[in-house]
Amino acid sequence: MGRDPVSGHAGRRAKGRRDRQRERDRQPLLGEGRVRDRRGGQDARRHRDARAHAPSALLWEGRGVDRRGAGPRSGGRRARRRAAGADIRADEAVPRGALGRSGGLRPPGPPRVTASLKEDQLVLVTEDDGGLPLGAMSPLGLYYHDTQYLSGYALRVNRSRPILLSANTEQNYVATFQLMHSEGAVLGTARHAADTLSIRRTRFLADGLRERIGVLNANPHPVDVVVELEFEAAFRDMFAVRAYRDLSLAPLASTRGPREGGLVFERVGRDGVRRTTEITLRPAPDAIDGNVFRVARTLGPQQFLQLELAAIPREDGAAAAASPDRFDDAIDALNARYRRFLRSCSRYTTSSEVLDEGLITRSALDLRALLEFHPSGPYPTAGIPWYAVPFGRDGLISAYQTLGWNPDIARGTLRLLASYQGHKVDDFTEEEPGKIFHELRRGELARLGEVPHHPYYGSVDATPLFALVFAEAVKWTADRALWRDLLPAAERALTWCDTYGDPDKDGYVEYGHRPGEMRSQGWKDSAQSLSDPDGKWSKLPAALVEVQAYVYAAKMGVADLYEIDGDHTRADRLRGEAKELQTRFERDFWMEAEQCYAQALDGD
Repeated sequence: MGRDPVSGHAGRRAKGRRDRQRERDRQPLLGEGRVRDRRGGQDARRHRDARAHAPSALLWEGRGVDRRGAGPRSGGRRARRRAAGADIRADEAVPRGALGRSGGLRPPGPPRVTASLKEDQLVLVTEDDGGLPLGAMSPLGLYYHDTQYLSGYALRVNRSRPILLSANTEQNYVATFQLMHSEGAVLGTARHAADTLSIRRTRFLADGLRERIGVLNANPHPVDVVVELEFEAAFRDMFAVRAYRDLSLAPLASTRGPREGGLVFERVGRDGVRRTTEITLRPAPDAIDGNVFRVARTLGPQQFLQLELAAIPREDGAAAAASPDRFDDAIDALNARYRRFLRSCSRYTTSSEVLDEGLITRSALDLRALLEFHPSGPYPTAGIPWYAVPFGRDGLISAYQTLGWNPDIARGTLRLLASYQGHKVDDFTEEEPGKIFHELRRGELARLGEVPHHPYYGSVDATPLFALVFAEAVKWTADRALWRDLLPAAERALTWCDTYGDPDKDGYVEYGHRPGEMRSQGWKDSAQSLSDPDGKWSKLPAALVEVQAYVYAAKMGVADLYEIDGDHTRADRLRGEAKELQTRFERDFWMEAEQCYAQALDGD
């Protein structure tokens, strides 16, 4: 316990700055040359130095990779299977044939590697060089509330797509891409034609996508430079992107109009929500031709052109979050938010700097990247990029595991889940009184009720987990306000366990066959996860082993709190129910021949 890992992380790298304190505020989490790009046209040396320090975090196109374990996902070991802030498996993220044109020719080969960024409720998934394919039904894009607000984005310099040299998305919410343009360049050799241009893209997410594009003339003579930026906005729902239940993959009808310094894509959905993507450039484009921004300059030797782009998604005029208008001010504010959050967490140090920065600080940054921020508090989403939404089970397990690090995560998670706790029986969403949701989506199809995820309640374990985590959070924090506010919700959750969760009254929480989304409703939620030794799916209903443990721990935990609060009658009743469950569980789940507990009790 002790040293602030964020301050130390920044202080060792912010060297040679004119104002060290201000630079620490701006760059608390990022290595030298990875984010900051503040320079005038004459400051070419710093541009070259920064490029030399930028590590390559992504593989070049055409190489088959599987890096699914490279980034964070909430929920313990299982969390690390969905990538964040790093490469994700290309053949899952980008179906073959889905990439279309990208503003330049690409060699044939396997699907490309992708890079992901996340901040709050914004998610960006791009190709390895930061681009988004044009004219294609690609799953890549800028997402907000499960809607693809930006589906195409191409950068061209002198009519061709720059060549990727290296990329870094180490910080989860900031990415840098180092590229080059050279007529007739051949990768893998030291031979390049004249008029070589060094290009750098630095981007982050705040109220939308913010990007700074720098072009350096690395030649001893002037060069005419034309930068083109082309955009598309499909406004597809995430469920259409995933081809859920054979939904159409086609882009939805939208309009395009001008605005000062840029353009606006707009669509009014069938749910009545006006969705817009506002795209602006500083300095303003010399020309806007349809979806294309064009900027032309003549750069002298070692002269630098700098452009700042903003692509802001809005729902009925409201952006995802408030953020300063200028690029530098916005990244300062974002870094400050990270610093404030991490300084509110417990700090751990060891005698090993590698362990401190390679594991502890890295894990803290990964967890922060997964968070959404609601009026009820922070909520850890399930995984970047495709599962960056609230899941009941994932959020509760993450909140439980981080109680000693930042109990505000548990407070925020419990309060959000309580606000959506079930009140009625609905076969489509699988809502039941007292039940805690499985997954919450906020796109057009969910708002219309055409998919059940508004929210969807199809999990058997989230409800007892809610009561368990509630009890543990109150014990850790002694937060009497949390106890008073959420005790009714915890009691409703325990009531669900004894009623709707145990329809045959055999004393076990179980799930049966439903016509809805999930056949298996535990943490191993693939359809074939519960199988007999011969491989056949086990007969439902099923009482999962871990769910009974959650119910036991929840009743014992809430009983402890009632005891402290002076309600000995309710405490004794809950403890009695828990001990009856324990006796029954040992009798029915223990397999003497195998010397272990059964995964579940099935319908036979």
